[in-house]
Amino acid sequence: PYLASPVETFDQIEDNQKRHRADLPDPTIPALSLVMRTVFVSESQKELDVVREALAQEMNGRRAGMPKAVSQALDAPLSERVVVGTGEEVKAQLRKERARLGLDLLIARPQIQGVEQEVLESSLRRLAEEIWPNVIA
Repeated sequence: PYLASPVETFDQIEDNQKRHRADLPDPTIPALSLVMRTVFVSESQKELDVVREALAQEMNGRRAGMPKAVSQALDAPLSERVVVGTGEEVKAQLRKERARLGLDLLIARPQIQGVEQEVLESSLRRLAEEIWPNVIA
């Protein structure tokens, strides 16, 4: 399967998956679709704001020598490469991307610098126990 960089935009993932699948020995056989994403879910606007700001600053000053595609992804709006929002917003975005990408497996990156561990654990727990089961149902 094609495993995207966690900073690729969803559009880049779609394009790269198409190219990858076209070069498979038998492109008619469905390929497993894996996506690695930063995912954060909370009903607290304060927590969402802190997370969005932390993610927006995450790669500042570390772009030297990065591939052009990664640099382009980092220039895109944050919403095109991470999934951050309320439970309903995250569920809706994951459903949309699952339908578009044929998403079989979500690899969630729960670490976000500057965010309290208990807040991150709460988000990951909600994703695993509540959000993702509803997305794949």
